Amino acid sequence: MTNSRARTAIANSAVGLTRYLVRRHHISKDRAYMRLYKTELFGLLGNIKTGLFLEPNERLIELLKVEERSGADGLYARLSEI
Repeated sequence: MTNSRARTAIANSAVGLTRYLVRRHHISKDRAYMRLYKTELFGLLGNIKTGLFLEPNERLIELLKVEERSGADGLYARLSEI
């Protein structure tokens, strides 16, 4: 996959996660994006080497839920199970 396509996939994933946060927390798109931006998952998603952008949105949402419940440690614990 080219770098350009990977960046597009990352952006699409971020949009999906932002929409999830809008629905779940009843907040604006801007607030949802800022909340997402502050997560460890967002940082990992933006790193092409992790390959997280290849995961379906459902899986990314599940990882975001884990991080919301258990913090970054919980996220890394879940990622180590993959």
